[in-house]
Amino acid sequence: MQSDVINKKILWIEIIVFQLLIAVLLLLYPNYYFAAAVVSIFFMAFIFSVPEISLFLVVFTISVEQAALYLILGSNVVETFLIYHVFAVIAFISSLAALTLGNKRIKSLEKDKFFFLYLLFFLWGCLTLFWSADRSNGYFKTYNFVIDGMMIVSCYLIIKTKRYLNWLIGATVAAGVITTVIALYSMGLDYPGEIYYNYRNLILAFTFNPRPEIMRGHGILSPPATAFYLNTVISYTFAVILLCRKKIIKFIMFVVLMFLFTGHLSTITKGSLLGLLAIATVFIFRNEFLKKRIFTSYLVMLSLILFGFLASHIDDLSRTIEFGILRTMSTSSGTTSVSYRMMFWKKGIVKIFETYGIGVGMGGMQHEFYPWPHSHSIYFSTLYDLGFTGLIIWLAILGYAMKKSVDVYRVTTDKYYRTMILAFIANLSGILVNGLTDFEYVYGMIWLQLAFGMAIVRLAKKNGAGIAET
Repeated sequence: MQSDVINKKILWIEIIVFQLLIAVLLLLYPNYYFAAAVVSIFFMAFIFSVPEISLFLVVFTISVEQAALYLILGSNVVETFLIYHVFAVIAFISSLAALTLGNKRIKSLEKDKFFFLYLLFFLWGCLTLFWSADRSNGYFKTYNFVIDGMMIVSCYLIIKTKRYLNWLIGATVAAGVITTVIALYSMGLDYPGEIYYNYRNLILAFTFNPRPEIMRGHGILSPPATAFYLNTVISYTFAVILLCRKKIIKFIMFVVLMFLFTGHLSTITKGSLLGLLAIATVFIFRNEFLKKRIFTSYLVMLSLILFGFLASHIDDLSRTIEFGILRTMSTSSGTTSVSYRMMFWKKGIVKIFETYGIGVGMGGMQHEFYPWPHSHSIYFSTLYDLGFTGLIIWLAILGYAMKKSVDVYRVTTDKYYRTMILAFIANLSGILVNGLTDFEYVYGMIWLQLAFGMAIVRLAKKNGAGIAET
C-alpha cells in the first residue's frame, strides 16, 4: 500500500528541515539533545519509504525538546522562547500541515471526546492566565499545551493501519534500546559531561551525569523522564513477546526486555519503579496465561528488577545504595528528593486554600518553587495552577482514556488488538501511579503516550471492535 503522502515533496523538505533544526538544538542547548539526535538519525531511515514514521520523529523529538527546555530554562523563559521556539513551532506546524493536507480523517476529530476534553483543559488553562502569578511562565506552558495538542492530532493521523502501528512500536522499542545504551554509558563516567567540540562560544557537548556521586543513568532526558519512557517501551515490548509465535523471536525480545530493565533501574527513579509494578500487575491480572501463574509471574518480574539494578550498578553497589536510595528517601534533610517534594506539596496546599480553590493560575506555582521547574506531581501541579476545576478536567481525561480502552478491550476478539490495548491500559496505569510523584500536566511525554494509546483504541474500533464511534 502506497503512502498517501509519499509523493508530497514538501513533506520530505519539511522533515529534512526539522532534522537540521535538531542539529542546531544540539549546538545551542547541548545538555540533553545528544540522545534526541541519535534517535533522529534512526528515524531518517524511513523518510523515503514510510514518511509517516519519520513524521513520528517530529512528535517524539518535540516532546523531548519541550521537557528538556523546561528543565534548562527555569523561569527565564520569555527571551529564549521568542528567539528559539519560533523555529521549532514553524517546523512542527509545517510538517503537520504536510501530513494533513487533503486528509479527510482530520474532520473526524470534531467528534472525538478525548480531543474535546483536551481542548476544554487547554481553554481553562488559558483562562487562568488572567490571575496567574507568573504570566511569563504561563505563556510558556501555553506553548507546551499547543504542542501537546499537535501530538494528539499527529498520532491520530499517523496511526491509521496495523502496518503503521507495527512500524511505530518497532521504532519505539528501538528508541528505548538507544536510550538504555546512553543511560548505561553515562554510568561509567565520573564527571558530569563531555565536550566534543569547543570553539569560542560554540560548544558541542552532552551532559551524561550531572550528579555522578549518585550514579544515576541519563538517557533521552533526566533520569525520571528516561525511566518514564522506558516504562512505555517495556509495556509494548512485553506485548510483542505475548504476540510472538516463534520461540527464537520470543527469546530475542526477552533479552531486549532484560536490557530495558537494566536501563530503567540505572536511573534509580522510585516513582517510575512503582509505575512499572503497576504495569506488571495489569498484565498479570488481565492476561489469562499470566493470571494462572500469578506467583511465578511476580517472581519473574521481581527477578528482572533485581537483575536490572545489579547489572547497572555492579561497579559500586554500596555507593549507589547510600547516595542513590537511602539519602534520597530521607525526610529529615532539606536537600533530598522526598523532602523537596514534601516542601513543594505543603506550599501548594497553603496556596490552594489562599486562592479559595481556583489555583494561582497557569505557571503561577513556578514562582513559588523557583528555581525548581515543577512540583513533582501531575495531580498537585494541576491543582495548584488550575485549581479544583482543572484537576477535575484532568481526572476526566484520564478516566475517559481508561474507560474507553477497557470497553474496547472487552469486546474485541482480535488477539493483536487486545494485546496492544492491554499494553496501553498497563502503561496508563503506570502513568497514574508515576504521576503521583513526578512531572506535571503539560509534560509532553505523557500526552504523547495518551495520544498513542487512544490512536490504538480507535484503530481497534475501526477494525471491528463493535463499539459505537465516539
